Amino acid sequence: MKNKDVSNTRFKLEEARFFFKKMKESLQNREEFSYYLDAFLAIARSVTDVFKSEFHENNLLMKLYNGKKEAWKESKIMKSFWELRNKSIHEQSPDTRTRVASDFKEHCISSPLPLEVRGTEVLGYHFIHNFKWLNEIPDVVSLCKQYLDELESFVSEVEKAVAKKKE
Repeated sequence: MKNKDVSNTRFKLEEARFFFKKMKESLQNREEFSYYLDAFLAIARSVTDVFKSEFHENNLLMKLYNGKKEAWKESKIMKSFWELRNKSIHEQSPDTRTRVASDFKEHCISSPLPLEVRGTEVLGYHFIHNFKWLNEIPDVVSLCKQYLDELESFVSEVEKAVAKKKE
């Protein structure tokens, strides 16, 4: 149940945070992880849509948003997640590979897990597409955290502007 003192935008951000937390908790179950990832992508992307709906009549906040939106157009992380979300909603769930520990080595493999590595610890997942600009393995959880942090920064700016206006 939504707290009346929390903006719809903050509520949507907290919902994204919930699915992010569930993703991290479900690393050992690829199917659950994938469900939470899809939910995270959809909800996180809707934070700005809810913001626009909630504050569309507030010129100061819309100016803040438009400036942020222009900066985000140059952000590889933001652009990659927007593309990933659109693909997730309209085409297919993100293509990931599983990173497992086996015999004191790490392996990146497709799923379902081959018989020789079943029963090993899943260390995480990495994206196959959308993040080729990275110089490292694009770990799903760490990239989602960066995206979530960017959204948190925006929502916090909005909340500060609203609080300042009330003073």
